[in-house]
Amino acid sequence: MAGSQVENVAVGDLLPYINNAKTHPEEQVVKIAASIKEFGFNAPILADEGNQIIAGHGRLLAAKKLNMDTVPVVRLDHLSETQKKAYILADNRLGEVGGTEWDLDLVSLELEGLQELDFDIDLTGFSLGDIQPEETEGLTDEDSVPEVPEEPVSKEGDVWILGKHRLMCGDSTSIDAVEKLMDGQRPDLIHTDPPYGIGYGGSGSTLIACEKTNRNGYLMELDPKYNDVILQRWADFTGKDPVREDDGAKWSELTKD
Repeated sequence: MAGSQVENVAVGDLLPYINNAKTHPEEQVVKIAASIKEFGFNAPILADEGNQIIAGHGRLLAAKKLNMDTVPVVRLDHLSETQKKAYILADNRLGEVGGTEWDLDLVSLELEGLQELDFDIDLTGFSLGDIQPEETEGLTDEDSVPEVPEEPVSKEGDVWILGKHRLMCGDSTSIDAVEKLMDGQRPDLIHTDPPYGIGYGGSGSTLIACEKTNRNGYLMELDPKYNDVILQRWADFTGKDPVREDDGAKWSELTKD
């Protein structure tokens, strides 16, 4: 049975596994050391009864960089020699397989919250550069805004599908309208129009920003004319056709001369 007692062992007494296949670049060791200094040594090194490291080579290097005398160790004395070799590989590899991915929208939200609290986000292992989404280039200038139509196609209550975005012509102070727009989804970020405190679509700049940064946009615009401006602006920028949700009507067909 695996040992669960934590003991402090002298750094110099621990023996790295000679065939450890996982490398630890200096940049990573520096980050681990900074994390230990900020949060403490919260993940003990795993070693066998002879002080050979089974997991935690990077943490040992970080401890040496911090000039620590001892480190916390948990003994794995239940493993056979064959199991030790296999576990050393498994411990390093299993976290990398299976298609595990980060939800970058949520990571961004958490990092922004930490920034507001003046916390050094580098200590999380992330940097702002890691989560900046790649921008999509459009077919038109991103600041190009179509003319406002005299007779709009959009009507109050219409919901339009623009790729992965949703645009509704409606009143964002109406709970029913917001629920229809969101279609069961919960927003990570809400962009409002002070001083009124309501969501808005405006001339479409918010939607174009969502398109460029590969984010899902849910926009509400009260004025049907400006709803049309947003639809046309997105269509020009992407070369794609907005579709009215209720009947599947395509924007290009509805706006034919």
